[in-house]
Amino acid sequence: MTESIFERIVSDLRAFLRYLASLWGLLTAFSAFFPLINNFYPLIRLPTLNPDVCVLLSTLVSIYVVFSQFTNRKELNKSIVSDKGIASAVAITLIYLILPFLPDVPPEAYANWYLSMPWARFLISFIFVTWSLVEPALYILIFYSFTRLFSALAVKEWQTREKERNT
Repeated sequence: MTESIFERIVSDLRAFLRYLASLWGLLTAFSAFFPLINNFYPLIRLPTLNPDVCVLLSTLVSIYVVFSQFTNRKELNKSIVSDKGIASAVAITLIYLILPFLPDVPPEAYANWYLSMPWARFLISFIFVTWSLVEPALYILIFYSFTRLFSALAVKEWQTREKERNT
């Protein structure tokens, strides 16, 4: 007997809701939509270069991670959570939050030689352009890494519940 498309959609929706029906699942769903919330109530500083595009990309990447982990939830090796993942998520967040607050070199320190050395102007311009490109990538990477960690923990919990249910 074949299932109709509607029955398959309802079945997949029930499986997805069972996957999210835990503390880690709720944190996964929250972290997937946190960039949109952060756009209205900025808790994490928005990037200066195209903040709306960064919010949209962060949300899409996070939603992709949730569905990717959900589709691979039955494979045991795909959902390993390691200390390296947690450490990298924390490190990326700290780099993003601390770098803009490092003290600037006062203009008086280089006012005499800055204009006479073209390589110095190039170097400072290069650093500014690089940071303006890296900042949005770090913003997106923060949400990706936290959503991935939460969804991996949700998969682990789902796998444990399924083992208990089947025995």
